[in-house]
Amino acid sequence: VVRFTSDNVYIISASCDLTIRINNIEENREIQILEGHLKDILALQISSDNKEIYSGSKDKTLRSWHIQNENE
Repeated sequence: VVRFTSDNVYIISASCDLTIRINNIEENREIQILEGHLKDILALQISSDNKEIYSGSKDKTLRSWHIQNENE
């Protein structure tokens, strides 16, 4: 699963290793790896303000994640 933020600054992807990876498109670099799901990640959604990610997994959990700005 892959999503772009509405400002096209970040690409968020669900990886086979059960992580969510956030990459800065403009700088072509990974800025954050999110761990916590125990089974495949099936869904990703980004909040309208581009600050939160919501994920759903086969482990029957929904999670909320904060996108860290490089300045944080």
